[in-house]
Amino acid sequence: MSIVRTGLLFIVVVAAASRTADVSGTWELSVDLRDLGPGNAVVAIKQNGHRLSGTWDGSGPAGNRNDVTGTIEGTRVSIHHTILTWGGASMPLTLTGTLTGSSKMNGIVERSGVAIGEWTAVKKK
Repeated sequence: MSIVRTGLLFIVVVAAASRTADVSGTWELSVDLRDLGPGNAVVAIKQNGHRLSGTWDGSGPAGNRNDVTGTIEGTRVSIHHTILTWGGASMPLTLTGTLTGSSKMNGIVERSGVAIGEWTAVKKK
């Protein structure tokens, strides 16, 4: 009998750990790119299972308005976005981080796999 209970408990724990959090909604994001300085953006995210899509509307080095894509696995989030530098060149960025609670995220900003800054986001109510 205890083997059955242990097995059921294991299934419940694995199922709970594998749930993907819901990050759909509008987020106020702050980013600090070491070489370019701070910036802000409003990011509207739609979620379909593990896939994320949406829009980015930013200022400063986080500037311009365009689409974002990404993924979420459990509480680990990855958002892909391209900014335009002051010189007008495109710079693809990946924001990776963790959802903490239901309304905060934070992590690092990467360009070509190299960390170049940090970001935080708070979900708008």
